[in-house]
Amino acid sequence: MSYRVIIQPRAFDDLDKAYEYLSTRYSAQTATAWYNGFIETLYSLSENPLRFGYARENHKFAAEIRQLLYRRQKNVHRALYAVEDDAVRILCIRHSAQRDVTPEDISGG
Repeated sequence: MSYRVIIQPRAFDDLDKAYEYLSTRYSAQTATAWYNGFIETLYSLSENPLRFGYARENHKFAAEIRQLLYRRQKNVHRALYAVEDDAVRILCIRHSAQRDVTPEDISGG
């Protein structure tokens, strides 16, 4: 089964902020490669999105929240997502060092 991948506006905002940070810390070329690679990895969730485990915040949410880890070592970003019927909804992107996400963070409340 193939799933639709829906990247929520909040997740795009998170990606944009991370891109800006990486472009100032490293270079625009590095940030662009990171961004494009992350987007490609997110769309890979269209096949078998259940292959990744639950996010550490999962217990705080009514729906199951899973996480995809992008990159390794100290610059790991987490994509938090929910699988809903035939869709994968990317909720937000967080650096692994950031505090845990709450339901209010996701809903904008």
